[in-house]
Amino acid sequence: MKDKFPAGYSSPLRLLAITIVGIVVAEIAAMVVVYSLGPLPYYQITLIDAAIMATLIFPALYFLSFRPLILHIDRRRQAEENLRKARNELELRVQERTEELKAANRDLLRYITERKQAEAALRGRSEEYDRLASATPEEWGPPAPRPARAPDRTGDAKRGIAPHAGGTGVGARPLR
Repeated sequence: MKDKFPAGYSSPLRLLAITIVGIVVAEIAAMVVVYSLGPLPYYQITLIDAAIMATLIFPALYFLSFRPLILHIDRRRQAEENLRKARNELELRVQERTEELKAANRDLLRYITERKQAEAALRGRSEEYDRLASATPEEWGPPAPRPARAPDRTGDAKRGIAPHAGGTGVGARPLR
């Protein structure tokens, strides 16, 4: 927040100058009033002088020095409060963003791990395919045995073929 007070506005020298000028003006005003009232006892002159001085000096000090200082302090306090709120909000946003980034990092690490595993599996398969492609038929080894299949007998009765007594279907004869 930019201060609205120029340098030295709230300095002790300024306050002293306002006080001196206020006293001089108040004393002149008090002497004019006392002179215009005529001869009075000393205690009355003193009371009138003090009343006029207090009446003129305190408002001058208040409006020309203390009030601007109080307003400045209030504005500064409000600015500090706004700054504190903004700092707290920013800290909260930083914490939220940090949590988001941590979650994104966990996801990325999981993805990297999965990707490395997939690459390792592909590399293993690729090496196996390369080995098989470069090998001669003798290196392949014997072919794997094929499982024996049972004959399909579900349609024999529909086609009119009776099963053989042994049940293998060999030598089956037509039904009559």
